[in-house]
Amino acid sequence: MLQFHKKGSQYTMLKKIRNFAIAAHLLLCMLPLTSAQLTPNIWKKYIGEPVPAGVPDLIDYSYAGYKNGEEAIPDEFMLPIFDVTDYDAVPNDGKSDTQGIKATLAAAIKGGIVFFPPGQYDVLLEDEPAEQIVVSGDNVIVRGSGAEGAANGGTTIKKHNNLSSGLRLFKTRWRSNGRGSATRVKGSFSRGTRHFDVENVNHLANRRFIEIRSERLHGDDWSQHSSRSIKDMPESYTNIRKGIKVYEIHEIDRVVGDRVYVKAPILTHLDSNFTINWRDLTVGVGFEDLHIDGNLQETYEHLIQKGRGGITLWHTAHSWIRRCRFSNTVNALGHHASYGNSALAIILDGRYGHVPGSVTVSTYCFIGLLEDYTDKGMWHGLQSASSSAGTVIWRIGGKHMRGPDTHGSQPRHTLFDNYNSINHQASGGAISNLPHHLDGYTRWNNNIISHRTFNLWTPGGYSFAVTQANLIGYKTLGGSVPRNAYFEGYGTHVSPTSLYEAQLEHRFGVLPAWVDAYKKMDKEFVQSIVIDPGHPITPSDGDVNVDPSKGGPKIRGPWLWVLVPDEHFDGTTDLLAKASGGSVTEKQIATDGVLVGDKVGDYAWTTLKISGSGGNNINSMTGPLGWNGNNRVIYGFIALNTPKDQNTKMFVGADDSVRVWLNGKLVHEKITRRSANDYKESFPVTLRKGRNTLLVAVDNYTGGWSGFFGFQADAEYTVLPFAGIGYALFNDDISVGDTFTLDLYAEDVTDLVEWNFDIAFDPLLLEVIDIRKGYFLESAGGVTSFHEGTIDNQSGKITGLSETVLNGNAISGTGLLMSVTFLAKAGGRTELRLSNFRFSDDTGQAIPAGPLNVALVLKGKLIWDVNEDGKVNILDLVLVAQNMGKPTSDNSQEDVNDDGIVNILDLVLVAQHIGESQVVTAPTNFTIYDIKGVNPETVQTWIQQAQLVDDGSPAFRKGIVNLKRLLALLIPKQTSLLANFPNPSNPETWIPYQLSETAEVTLTIYAVNGTLIRTLALGQMPAGNYQSRTRAAYWDGKNNVGEPVASGIYFYTLTASEFSATRKMLILK
Repeated sequence: MLQFHKKGSQYTMLKKIRNFAIAAHLLLCMLPLTSAQLTPNIWKKYIGEPVPAGVPDLIDYSYAGYKNGEEAIPDEFMLPIFDVTDYDAVPNDGKSDTQGIKATLAAAIKGGIVFFPPGQYDVLLEDEPAEQIVVSGDNVIVRGSGAEGAANGGTTIKKHNNLSSGLRLFKTRWRSNGRGSATRVKGSFSRGTRHFDVENVNHLANRRFIEIRSERLHGDDWSQHSSRSIKDMPESYTNIRKGIKVYEIHEIDRVVGDRVYVKAPILTHLDSNFTINWRDLTVGVGFEDLHIDGNLQETYEHLIQKGRGGITLWHTAHSWIRRCRFSNTVNALGHHASYGNSALAIILDGRYGHVPGSVTVSTYCFIGLLEDYTDKGMWHGLQSASSSAGTVIWRIGGKHMRGPDTHGSQPRHTLFDNYNSINHQASGGAISNLPHHLDGYTRWNNNIISHRTFNLWTPGGYSFAVTQANLIGYKTLGGSVPRNAYFEGYGTHVSPTSLYEAQLEHRFGVLPAWVDAYKKMDKEFVQSIVIDPGHPITPSDGDVNVDPSKGGPKIRGPWLWVLVPDEHFDGTTDLLAKASGGSVTEKQIATDGVLVGDKVGDYAWTTLKISGSGGNNINSMTGPLGWNGNNRVIYGFIALNTPKDQNTKMFVGADDSVRVWLNGKLVHEKITRRSANDYKESFPVTLRKGRNTLLVAVDNYTGGWSGFFGFQADAEYTVLPFAGIGYALFNDDISVGDTFTLDLYAEDVTDLVEWNFDIAFDPLLLEVIDIRKGYFLESAGGVTSFHEGTIDNQSGKITGLSETVLNGNAISGTGLLMSVTFLAKAGGRTELRLSNFRFSDDTGQAIPAGPLNVALVLKGKLIWDVNEDGKVNILDLVLVAQNMGKPTSDNSQEDVNDDGIVNILDLVLVAQHIGESQVVTAPTNFTIYDIKGVNPETVQTWIQQAQLVDDGSPAFRKGIVNLKRLLALLIPKQTSLLANFPNPSNPETWIPYQLSETAEVTLTIYAVNGTLIRTLALGQMPAGNYQSRTRAAYWDGKNNVGEPVASGIYFYTLTASEFSATRKMLILK
């Protein structure tokens, strides 16, 4: 019996909070982030305020999600309800409900609510085909009784048999498209516009959705239409060089003539390389209030277990997944080839799997308010992949949420907004996919619990590669400041708190009410859920945890390691002092620590993590460096932080001999030859409150090489990151007369309360303009005393720079210390040097870090670079020639010699310097690129005029030589007839050709039977290329008496002196 069903606007809390710790953490993740420290320039530019040069553009991400953010997902639906129990799906009976669910969906195909009363529904039992359950038809809503699951009064759908590949249990149906009869964009349209013209608008008649496609954009074409150019592109980024696949789905707003208007801004620059075709999508599909149990029972192995997924919205628009829980799934949810979808209020728990959620081949899709509480955390974070564009991933968290991923074929313009994770990112896919993200990768007010460096520009492998990234308000425990991204507020948060919400408010004039309603709904949803803990794994980052009687976890690091080859312990020799020539000693390193990159002989201290198991873990660790082998000693250094003084035991195992220093004191030595794959001995030690320094050394004679270091199980300590000093230049393209700002950062510091250093620079090239204090020491509530030092622009020094916390609020992590603004006075290569460097912690102890040298290239101005594009070439010659004899202003670029008139002398001066650029390197060889409107006759005239005023100087002669080289390049080596264009023509066409010498040129056109149709006497033509529309021979499609010719095949013959050639053309009307 049909009935009508609606759900109230408030989601009722069904159960009490039964796990206070989890509920508190969930609530914390939904609270606004720390109060903002600054309003970034990238936001100011977006809202139209003036900003410095070099600040990139942001797209409008507010169009992501259901109905492009214009309205909320409805809570009430006047739709018929189809109860699955009326179609033989019986909960809690242990029998298959697969067919009953399919029958219900078939009944609701014209629209309706497929409703699951409380209980567990078992699907895909072992004796059933492993087939997905398909939802067909518009306005079909699959609704349960609550994601709390069957055990708590809700709905659980439990999968038994495994699906093949990476398939999810539910999917929407495949829809067709019109790619076979696509039309093409006509004209050029910038990113951000909401219209474009097409050649054949009839192809899109009566269609709602379209696809925009191109598989030919590459290299320069892509870069010039991005938010900023791609610099120093690695050779391994072959996808950009070969061709980028660009794909977008859009909804048509209206069609006027040949112009198509769409409801959301296009996300790439369109031109004739793009095709447009219709795309059918299923609209208004919803999944809500469901608990889906993928029934993953074994420990997940990457890419081994598959097919235990949840829901895929495939070929859909304005559809959603909300208030759903996914337990024991490999792939929870996804938007695929879709437009304007949303997924929100999502929890993952139980056993961990592969991917929490993904957006693939989709446009303006949205995932928000999702939290990962699986036992170890999904292998990846949330993904934007495979040509997706305009994706927003908003307010993400959970105890084990990993950083976002961007697998596949170069998605564009993805916003990760208020994303909280335990690492920067998990992986970026295989080397064949490089780079993994193109323009517009934006992280806004993200929290990352990691000390590692976030590298966004890597040359290959399973690492992470992004071409143009924006890190705004990026807060992490430490790690080096990225050198390959635009960032503001690194180490703190910015205002506005949420970019997505701010853009919505900016677009509508007020924040839509549904934003706060979604947050409230999610809070109530989270409180109703009892988390399935799965099979919790003690977080150990891969450590092998042994029985407490043998010792606690192995210290994997990262450590700093250095090799001393061809040596063995003898009980007396300090091998570090011997190898370094006395510049460092074992006691010195064991007491004060060491910096990454410091040298001992021919080897540098290098950051590496060591495995906690195996009898050859040192060889495995050092193999990629070429350090493994026999007859050698390796030293390892690490710093530990302890909350209190502790009398404990240290556990050690090594193959072969081993020595251990703690806080500068040798506490253990074992000279032996043995194998080891675990701890071998223990001894008492004292860990002091605060920072502790640990130095170890392991000898190897032959065979296996291993080392294991740790403390007894109840010892409390954490591994301290290696502190450093970093820098950032927002714009490293510096020319004479520019001002630029150098930001200096503390990286990975612990309990920092004071810093001081001096800066040296070249006073002939640079001048200090301003010094500003950073925010870092004050970000934990500290009251500081900042000394901007003494500036001496004559000698090139800033001395006495320092800052001290006065109220004891020490700070840890990474953040901005200070900024120095310089004026570039002259061109050349130079270096800024930090010296007398010191970081101090709250005990007065020095924190090893620094020094720092910053290399700069200052570009000198080339007065003969008339168009100021950084290089001297034919374009500069053309500008001078176009202005010869015209009145000049005081600052005329074309008047190169500044004599008040533009004449042949200025042109020769430019010609002398062709091939030079502002980069301080040797001049490049002259090439004939970008020549427009220049022909041999013009260049010959320049040469003749130059020869009349030749002063005989070598420089003048060089200018004439370069002009003659240009003339030679413009004259073809042989005469030839080229293919007409367009071909076929209707009816007019252009016939290009080239002449190696001056000749009388005639063009004759014949019918296929040999009848003469038309003779075009072109006359005496100079040598040169006649290939553009303005220079090629033109035929209007008429015969010698002015009558239009019929459609068909014709032949055309070019005669020039002794040369004659014939080609075929087609007239098609």
